[in-house]
Amino acid sequence: MKNWLVLFLLLFNITVDAQARLERFLKLKDYAKLEKLDLHRCKLKSIPPELADCKQLKELDLSNNELDSM
Repeated sequence: MKNWLVLFLLLFNITVDAQARLERFLKLKDYAKLEKLDLHRCKLKSIPPELADCKQLKELDLSNNELDSM
C-alpha cells in the first residue's frame, strides 16, 4: 500500500509540475526573447499558437504529450 501511495504522489507531482510550466508559459508577455522552453508531459493535444512568437527559441521539449501532428 505504501508503494502505491508513493507512486500516486509522484505521478500527481509530475502532472502538477507540468501544468504549472504550461501556465507560466501562457502568462508570458514577451515570447520573442524566450530561448528555452520545456513543455514535456503537459498533456498537449496541439502545439500552442504562442510558439510562433518565440523568435529566439533554441531548445523546445514537447516530449510525452498527446500531439496528433506537428
